[in-house]
Amino acid sequence: MVLFNDAVELRDIQQLLADGAVHHIVLSPGPGSPHTPADIGVCMDVLRHCTTTPVLGVCLGHQALAAAAGARVVRAPEPVHGRLSGLRHNGDALFKAVPSGPGRGFDVVRYHSLVVDPASLPPELEPLAWTCGATHAVPTGTARPRRAQAADDDGGESLLMALRHRGRPHWGVQFHPESIATRYGQQLLLNFRDLAHAHSGATPPAISVPGVGPPGRELPPRPWPAPHAWAASAAGAGAAPAGGAPPQEHAVPLGPSGWLSADGGEAGQLQLAWVKLPGALAATGGSAALFSALVGPGPDSFWLDSACAPERCTFSYMGGAPLAGPLGARVTYKLPPAAQQPAAPGGAPPPGQLTVARLAPGGGAAPSSSSAALSVWPYLEQQLAALALAPGAAAEAAAALPFDFWGGFVGYLGYELKAETGGAPRHDADTPDAAWLFADRLVAVDHAAGDVYALATHAPGDDAARAAQAWLARATADVAALAGGLPAPAQPGGSPAAAAAVAAADATLATAAAAAAGGGHARAPPQQQQVLARLQQQLQEQQVQQQQQLKEQHQQQLQQQRSLGRGRAVLRHDRAAYEANVRSCQEALTAGESYELCLTTQFAVDDAPPAWDFYSTLRSVNPAPYAAWLRIAPGSGAGAGGALPGVTVACSSPERFLSCGRGGVLEAKPIKGTARRHPGDPAADAAAAAALLGSAKEAAENLMIVDLLRNDLGRVCEPGSVHVPGLIQLESYATVHQLVSTVRGLRRGDTSPVAALRAAFPGGSMTGAPKVRSLALLDDLEGGPRGVYSGALGWLGLNDTFDMNIVIRTAVFTDSDAPDGAAARMTVGAGGAVTVQSDPGAEYEEMELKGAALLAAAALAAGAAETQFPAPPGQRASRAQACRV
Repeated sequence: MVLFNDAVELRDIQQLLADGAVHHIVLSPGPGSPHTPADIGVCMDVLRHCTTTPVLGVCLGHQALAAAAGARVVRAPEPVHGRLSGLRHNGDALFKAVPSGPGRGFDVVRYHSLVVDPASLPPELEPLAWTCGATHAVPTGTARPRRAQAADDDGGESLLMALRHRGRPHWGVQFHPESIATRYGQQLLLNFRDLAHAHSGATPPAISVPGVGPPGRELPPRPWPAPHAWAASAAGAGAAPAGGAPPQEHAVPLGPSGWLSADGGEAGQLQLAWVKLPGALAATGGSAALFSALVGPGPDSFWLDSACAPERCTFSYMGGAPLAGPLGARVTYKLPPAAQQPAAPGGAPPPGQLTVARLAPGGGAAPSSSSAALSVWPYLEQQLAALALAPGAAAEAAAALPFDFWGGFVGYLGYELKAETGGAPRHDADTPDAAWLFADRLVAVDHAAGDVYALATHAPGDDAARAAQAWLARATADVAALAGGLPAPAQPGGSPAAAAAVAAADATLATAAAAAAGGGHARAPPQQQQVLARLQQQLQEQQVQQQQQLKEQHQQQLQQQRSLGRGRAVLRHDRAAYEANVRSCQEALTAGESYELCLTTQFAVDDAPPAWDFYSTLRSVNPAPYAAWLRIAPGSGAGAGGALPGVTVACSSPERFLSCGRGGVLEAKPIKGTARRHPGDPAADAAAAAALLGSAKEAAENLMIVDLLRNDLGRVCEPGSVHVPGLIQLESYATVHQLVSTVRGLRRGDTSPVAALRAAFPGGSMTGAPKVRSLALLDDLEGGPRGVYSGALGWLGLNDTFDMNIVIRTAVFTDSDAPDGAAARMTVGAGGAVTVQSDPGAEYEEMELKGAALLAAAALAAGAAETQFPAPPGQRASRAQACRV
């Protein structure tokens, strides 16, 4: 049972104790001081009044135990966050089976700026443990522990690290036994459990947990696919946000704003049909050529683009309005103005405005839209519950398809949605706070096997099946036309619509081949004539457009050959202001307000190149495993003037925020630690990688975020299942080396995928730790919204799976309603984690490094516009060669 110290009163806890619902209490870590009532909450009352209840105070709880007895809590000789110290203890039962002394292996993780003054201890408090030796960084891989520099020493002092009350069953530890890097932490917690049960005369339950080693263990995935165990709760108000009360929201109606559910028929009965085109990827010229020919960069389009890093992310997905079927939709969400929301974190914010617009099948204007005042979180949760695949369809797809996204939502969650996940509303973004496209038709690419798939989700019934069949036939014929013929026969799968589609496509291609061989005299049936006519029209339009482009070339050159170097970008905080913000962060860290703060700022370019030119350039100079193109058309809503602007996201993110794979396995891959690569100098490149891997500061940053994410996932995972299979490992990309960790856990069966996302949002690698206090501090310093940047982008599937990135290394274009994707304004967010060890000048330069790749891509795209023009709708194939991978 987890209770928030500002959301419960002493009498509530005493009642739980009287009822036998609670037997002992852990006062957990947190920011601030035990002398500040807002920081410590009810915990001080627990220590003073629950005198016979076993209590373990950790970090802030340890300091509160001392303060409650009259001891002083003072600033430590230096703050220590994310580093380790050896410990010696006096043999108290709390440390049973735990070694003691220098070099004995009892190294503990410390996150604190304050300590208990041992000289002020009253007689009733007994000191139990002290630091011994210098602090050091967590070991990575097979590396030896890295000793800190002399400045990182405790100055020769032995700092008090544990104590107990002589007359009460109360203990406290300054270090973090729950950290992934505290080796004997589980043994200490088992010892406290045994002491608590001995105090009450009860027998401790038998738990098979090793006392030594990192906590957590891998549990086997659940059977998959399976009915949603969480679907019943989705009919209510949706998942509660992390760290606070749920927003005021209501169930999604089955009227206009819930039309997806209505069109989907009975909940959980959708069908899926697909066509596999073996070996077609190379024949078409690559995934960029496929996107250009089948989808294009027009309004309401997406491309989840992992083509440039297949060793880390094997599958790409593309779709949007040009491919949309009867269920295609655009969903946008805008929070109410921050001034109209509660100022305190954890308050109950009013719901924002959610707008659903149906996409016309095959692209074009949306025929209908509607809005409602409700949060995007329960909307997504309820729609996914209603739009689940029929059990037989899901089982067949699971056996045949090598990827997990078969249709569903594609889009982003903006950073300001933190107001609905425990943070406070502070700044208003210019863009929608969330935007999603529902993809009932999509194309998937398997880069490892070279296969292309066309997938169609459809409602039960003959009419819906025939529509899916027709779309699959068109998609198959289009891919074959682009490839100049399929290298292997198409393979249908799923509902009977797929087999019929392959037969129709084969007939179309055979007719076209016969027409070509016989001088064009063969006559195709009417439906097939339409397919051939459409392909011929596209080729004719391509020739006309190329001629028009030549006529406009001179004007384009004059407008777009300007360079977009750093001098043309406007930075929200100049060097002096950014360095001042770094120092303010460090002051907050020293005062115990946080352990680590991810400070950011923003570049803005008002004369940006066309968004599609920019993304085409970006993916070539900075390929990434979680790259994406997402363009959301302007629409009605709660933006300025009553309308939401169009937004285009050109993303080259290397970082996974959170995924949920088959059987409920959640995975986060936080990145902390970045160094520039030296591609022309192998020796220098290797030295940069070694220096990064050996950096005590970077290791501390990474460890803090790993522990934060373990806490986030622990709230939605099976107990004991959160584990860290990879801690602080080096990964190298085109322009940078980075330190990456992997955190996994098994999502509880009664918790929806959306609830899991909500519990961890926003990603800890972009906030700091502890998260809620860090969010508030960053709001004060940054002075503006982050918008899409620092949020998450990816897909939510119809089969209990999802995959979302962290939106970094990304440019966001707004006010983009021109057909070629030209934009009036481009913004690029950049920043880095600040610790007490940070150098303000170095932090500014790291921020610049992260933004430099995006600004360089903008400059290259502006120059490339002399010869590479954006492809308007209907003319997408003309860009295939320019985009080829």
